[in-house]
Amino acid sequence: MRVIKGWKGLMARDRGAAIALGNFDGVHRGHQQVIALAAKAAHEIGAPLGVISFDPHPRQIFAPNAPAFRLMRPGQQARALEALGVDLFYVLPFDQEMASLTDRDFAQQVLHDGLGVAHVAVGFDISFGKGRTGSPATMKDYGQDFGFGVSVAAAVADDSGEKYSSTAVRDALRDGQPEAAAAILGRPFAIEGVVQRGRQLGRELGFPTANVQWTTMSSRGSASTPPVPACPTGARCRAWPISGSIPRSAKWRPCLRSGCSTSTRTSTTRPSRPI
Repeated sequence: MRVIKGWKGLMARDRGAAIALGNFDGVHRGHQQVIALAAKAAHEIGAPLGVISFDPHPRQIFAPNAPAFRLMRPGQQARALEALGVDLFYVLPFDQEMASLTDRDFAQQVLHDGLGVAHVAVGFDISFGKGRTGSPATMKDYGQDFGFGVSVAAAVADDSGEKYSSTAVRDALRDGQPEAAAAILGRPFAIEGVVQRGRQLGRELGFPTANVQWTTMSSRGSASTPPVPACPTGARCRAWPISGSIPRSAKWRPCLRSGCSTSTRTSTTRPSRPI
């Protein structure tokens, strides 16, 4: 799979794909349905299979002060897409130029002129263009105008009728339900980070663990470490929330440093978590 950053001045081999359009954060089962439609079109017309995503996520432009929310780092996303047979992964810069394009301009300048797409697969609820005025119906109209095929994926839901979405994955993780998140994703949720030496308490209990130092992706796209409580000893506290980040009253693991009482106190703030 080739990762292509940008949509201007592409070589011929990087144009003419049947593409799935979206953000695809998490590459969950709903996303996989859109990609499957693009793959079907690619097979029928003999074109490479492509996926379009945006960096940074549009939410980071329109809601820069929103809390961290990304489910995947770019490398994780690329590997997940490659496993689905994607040939071309277009990472388009979502900058002021992109944000200012009308839905028709996006279809003409980016999809037709820039990428030369042969087919576009979209989800049933997609919106695109300035003001989010574009829809599956308008994409079909632009396909006719500019000569590319369009297919629309129906909603994919669980047995209860709940639609699969990245938001549902985030909610499940916040609620401490990794099994529910995995059911939406179609695989276990994973984080990446550097394994560091810890206090080696797990091995004393017969359950050695790997301590992964992770950072959150903030809404501004920068990495930041999650906050920890102040320790009465004056050092960085070693306590960590037991119940995750969502309840505003999260009990903390004991710091085990003499003089620190976090084992019994309750946090009144919501620590940031890598979701």
